[in-house]
Amino acid sequence: MKWITLRSLCLLMVLCARPALAADDSATQQKLNRLNADIERKRSENDGLEEKINTYRENLKTKQQEKLNLTSQLEVIDQDIIINETEIEQTGNEIETLGLQIDQLAIDIATTTEQVDDKKGQISALVLDLYNFEQQTYLEVALTHQTLSEFSEQVEYTEKVNTQFTKALLDLQALKQQLQEDQDVLSDRQQTAEEKEQELEVRQDSLAGEKNYKKNLLTEVQNDEAKFQQLVKNLQDEQTAVHSELSALEKSARTTLDQLTKAQTGSGINDNANFTLPTEFQPIWPVNGVITTTFHDPNYIFRRYFEHDAIDIAAPQGTPLKAADSGVVAVVRFDGSPSYAYVMIVHADNFATVYGHVSGIAPNIEPDQPVNQGQVVAYVGGLPGTTGAGAFSTGSHVHFSVLLNGIPVDPMLYLP
Repeated sequence: MKWITLRSLCLLMVLCARPALAADDSATQQKLNRLNADIERKRSENDGLEEKINTYRENLKTKQQEKLNLTSQLEVIDQDIIINETEIEQTGNEIETLGLQIDQLAIDIATTTEQVDDKKGQISALVLDLYNFEQQTYLEVALTHQTLSEFSEQVEYTEKVNTQFTKALLDLQALKQQLQEDQDVLSDRQQTAEEKEQELEVRQDSLAGEKNYKKNLLTEVQNDEAKFQQLVKNLQDEQTAVHSELSALEKSARTTLDQLTKAQTGSGINDNANFTLPTEFQPIWPVNGVITTTFHDPNYIFRRYFEHDAIDIAAPQGTPLKAADSGVVAVVRFDGSPSYAYVMIVHADNFATVYGHVSGIAPNIEPDQPVNQGQVVAYVGGLPGTTGAGAFSTGSHVHFSVLLNGIPVDPMLYLP
């Protein structure tokens, strides 16, 4: 019996070869090349859009430094509209890029899967050959060969095949690992694409809201500078009144919080057994969404009225808002009108959170009511002219503020 068979030699050559696309897969390679070219083109376009956005933001900063009047405010709004339109284009570009990358990964995964299957088949066949050889004693193998030289060559070949078999197993392991990594990346890209689709929708809503705000502003002031200045004064007075109310009512709620803390530690009677107050402030996100305005954002279109002392998280109108941490409700300001509506909760370590532009209040949420982290307290609002939106909103979002000892601080310093 001759053990150096043609099939064994072919298998050994295949196992030693570097995995590559077959000749009839040239169309697949061409498709990959086209995808790579499209991805690079999209990246280049995205870089160009980023440069435009940066230029527009610099222009907006310049506009923000001009004297506050109706004309300059309309110019600020127009410049911000241009920024939003460009960011929408950029987000759409990013979605297209992710789609191309997903197609690319799908081809890679299909190719690697085929290579894995081929490698398994090759190894299975070689295992069978090796198994058959191992079933014979060296004496039996020697008796099937006419010379000692042939016997030595067979043993040497078998050892070589064993070495290549080990390498083939390692190659298979590497292919499986690559396959898993590609599948993980594919899953991440698909999730990112979904998030970008949501972001695109939010930005489009924000753009429509900002255009609507400009229209409403022009209607309200009727191109009269005096009316505009009176409107600004009224809005600033309203903002001052909101801050004063928050400061006063926070003290009352903190008294309730202190009583609950004593009850929890055994120095009082706890009538709220389902309420657990943490010893430190560790907030969660009140809602999942896109941050459209940062803390003290230099591009905030109302910055000349006052600083933006919170972050704006854009989310669909009516989305539930969760308590960022356990605490006691200090303020519920909601009367069903378009006036600014909000909820304030006080927490441990002298922290408090405010949820602004709410379109509704959750059941049983009222002053001095304890709430647990993650409990729904209100609902996202902010579409211009809708319930609870107030005068400083151009789209659906929550104005999320964090206060420490009554002073606004950047929420991003505390959110996970």
